[in-house]
Amino acid sequence: MNDFMYSIREGTIRFNYSRALQQAERLEEIAARIKGEICGNISDTIETSRYCWKGNPANNYCEKLRRLLEELRVAAVNYEKIAQTIRSIARRNYDKEMRAIQIARERSYRNSGSAGGGFSGGGNHGGGGGGW
Repeated sequence: MNDFMYSIREGTIRFNYSRALQQAERLEEIAARIKGEICGNISDTIETSRYCWKGNPANNYCEKLRRLLEELRVAAVNYEKIAQTIRSIARRNYDKEMRAIQIARERSYRNSGSAGGGFSGGGNHGGGGGGW
């Protein structure tokens, strides 16, 4: 692989890493919106309903809203955990991919700089100087 191909591969790795981080950020934004605005609105609705509406139907309605509120809070926490996992995996993959390119480059440079271009040339490797 030549330098141009390595550069393309590095660009692809960086692009994919950036996209993964963007997705993690989007999940965190959703989690924050759920925890803030959405849960706040539901909490306000519960409080307003308790004061404006009495009886068994009101209690049932408020209880369903409380369960929904708890489910949304759990979902928000899960979104945050997923975002952290995405970041962690993306970083690990990025580091490994970039290291693999670095190793491949070093091997490529080493092989291209040796006598006869790598495996060909001297030694007794398969009967006479022509390589493997």
